[in-house]
Amino acid sequence: MYSGMTPSALEWQKKIRKFVNDELIPWEVHAEKNNGELPKDIEKKHRDIAISLGLPGMGITNASGGLGLSMFEQMIIWEQFGRVTNALCWCFSEAQDWMEE
Repeated sequence: MYSGMTPSALEWQKKIRKFVNDELIPWEVHAEKNNGELPKDIEKKHRDIAISLGLPGMGITNASGGLGLSMFEQMIIWEQFGRVTNALCWCFSEAQDWMEE
């Protein structure tokens, strides 16, 4: 079946789905019962994984050191993060393209 998604978008969907399923969803109940807070080592682990995936620079151009992802690819990523509670999906800071100027 044709999804209309580029190979890159499909790859991002797969990577982020795995991150959400394996690392974030298992902590949902804990986060909900603890005002959105996780143990510091788990927060760091989630942030480190997000950084290793390049997510803080997903909307920044390659020339400026970011991933240079299209808006569609970014939407695919955030769609996957939308599957987990907000307490966990904001596990990294994201630079915006206007910050390049």
